[in-house]
Amino acid sequence: SSGNQPHFWKGEHLSIAAMQSSDFSFEVASTGWGRVRVRRDVEYQMTFPNGETRARKLKAGEIVEIATIIGIGIFGAIGSYEFKTTAQTVTIRWTGGEWTNMRVVPTDLMAGRVPLRPAEHEAHEEVKRLAKELEEAEQQISQENAFADAARKDFAEKDAARKAAEEEAQRRQKDANAAAQVVKQINLRCKACEARHRELQAALTKAQDVLAEATDKASAERAESGVSLHFLANEFVPELTRHFPGVDVANKTFSELADMLWDSSGQKFAHKTDFLGHASLVDPSDGEAGVSLTTAIWAKNSTNVDKANLFVSWTWQYKVGPLIEALVEHARRNGLAADSLFLWVCFFTNNQRTWLGRHQDGVAVFTANVAKAQRVVCVLDQYQDSLYFRRLWTLFEVFVACIVLNLKVDLAMMDDGRTQLADARMREIAHFLASIDITRARATFPSDEVAIWKQINDVYGGADMMTAKIKELLLKLLNELLLSM
Repeated sequence: SSGNQPHFWKGEHLSIAAMQSSDFSFEVASTGWGRVRVRRDVEYQMTFPNGETRARKLKAGEIVEIATIIGIGIFGAIGSYEFKTTAQTVTIRWTGGEWTNMRVVPTDLMAGRVPLRPAEHEAHEEVKRLAKELEEAEQQISQENAFADAARKDFAEKDAARKAAEEEAQRRQKDANAAAQVVKQINLRCKACEARHRELQAALTKAQDVLAEATDKASAERAESGVSLHFLANEFVPELTRHFPGVDVANKTFSELADMLWDSSGQKFAHKTDFLGHASLVDPSDGEAGVSLTTAIWAKNSTNVDKANLFVSWTWQYKVGPLIEALVEHARRNGLAADSLFLWVCFFTNNQRTWLGRHQDGVAVFTANVAKAQRVVCVLDQYQDSLYFRRLWTLFEVFVACIVLNLKVDLAMMDDGRTQLADARMREIAHFLASIDITRARATFPSDEVAIWKQINDVYGGADMMTAKIKELLLKLLNELLLSM
């Protein structure tokens, strides 16, 4: 029949249920077998008594043979159907719709009690066994293929890693070879550098020797240098006035000026005054800042400094202006040009940074310098009660210059002293000379006193002999000065 109601065909040991007979046709082939021709593409699922299910697709016109020993599932055009069997019931589920239960005439087939023929049973079992073996074989093959794929992948990865390692090793070897070449070149350059270093070291040593010799020579020359009288007369006081504005520099004593320039109390350069660079220039003899005034003056204008040709014997208690005036007057009276007269004056020539608070042998230094000057001038502030005769150094200087070294010694006197001398009578001069006592003279540094007295007593016959010689010399010098006035 047709329509949507299910129809049942009964054959020997066969029962088939269908939803839409228009989708297929059924033909009984023999007892226990059926054949279905599909009129359109359908899908169906077969459920076996042991619970196993299998899904299939059929093309239009395809014929499928179905054994009656299992439930039969045939699918219509709308969706898929699932067939399950019990002893008397075929259950059909349409996945696109609802469940429909249909009762079927009990048969041995539906009860599952219809035995197969032995040959069929064996064939069926053999098919099942072979199918199972085939499935297991396929699974094993699949596993083996998976293992093989994994092995091939692992091999490929390891081979790639090996190749990468080989390439890295080759690269590192190449880098090592390049580094070895660089090291070789560096070693060669190092050898060349070592040779060059030896050459430079030898040259440096030689240069240091030359520098040391030049420094010693320069130090000796500086020790022998004198400052131009022209500079003292024309530039010294104006330069001081610029550095100390508002200060009457000309009426300052040299001791006071020393405090302004060096701090003669021992705290050198405490006032930070850099006069012509004397506090900032570096002394090559010791590499420290602070040079003599003569060196600073030379650095500004070398024509103002040259080898000393006149040693000045004087005292730091003299004032700046009167001392310079006395030296200018002395040059005028003796016909000496100021720009060719270079004076060795301890205040200027000695580096007071090293002399103030010194431990040098002043006696030895003085003796060497006065001998090189070849000429000495003694500067008196006045002839009576003169500061000159209170200082042990000045008396020792004039004694050594005239009596010991037999140098030419002149006498210069400041304006007040010349006035006194011009008005004095010979009796007064004689009385003045008689009052000179070298034992009452003093030096600024006790160590100088000790050294000078040692020379006087050990070398020059003692204080009495030295005093007599000085008085004799002064009488001669005063007479010469009076005659020139």
